[in-house]
Amino acid sequence: MLASPLPAAAETYKVVRDFSYLNPGGVWSYGSGDTGRSFTLVPSITDGCGTPGGRTDCFRVGNAIVYINTSGNAFADPGSGTVLVGDNVLMLHPADGVDAIVRFRAPRAGTYTFKGSYAIMDTSPTGIAPKIFVGATDVTKAAFGSKIDVALTGPGAVLAKKKPGGSKAFTFTRTLKAGQPVYFGVNALGNWLFDSTALKLEVRIGDP
Repeated sequence: MLASPLPAAAETYKVVRDFSYLNPGGVWSYGSGDTGRSFTLVPSITDGCGTPGGRTDCFRVGNAIVYINTSGNAFADPGSGTVLVGDNVLMLHPADGVDAIVRFRAPRAGTYTFKGSYAIMDTSPTGIAPKIFVGATDVTKAAFGSKIDVALTGPGAVLAKKKPGGSKAFTFTRTLKAGQPVYFGVNALGNWLFDSTALKLEVRIGDP
């Protein structure tokens, strides 16, 4: 009697562990635009990204930024005076009318489970709206378990009007085709000046 084949081992991707200095780099890409509707890759990374001591590296166009802490420890950014740059998170900052976006592309067809959170990292946030799209389909409300529009803070905030350091978790599962994109963006909800946001994200391929 032949033994039953073992199920395929689950693959796991993490947005910080797998951060790439290439763009795109593996399954991850970094850019800006209107989440789920437009996406522009940032052509190259900026070493140091203007932080004192060069403790971050970023993909940046204007004020739309996706950046990572390279120091190994969280630190208060003396350049801004208001931002805590977290460790083990990817930092996103939107611009005026432009989202900061991380794109995941499915490496193969399969069932994907996405788990993560968005956290407020500025002491004076004016409005932060997380946006999650599978292709052109907005799944933000479903991912956060909300029946109405999702905002962490600012006008129309519905998630307990999170305070600085507060976070909100999301999770969802989708069957994807090879190469199908999933977008994770941050929108400023108006004024963009104090909207630094931390993204944690793990993607698991296989049974949830």
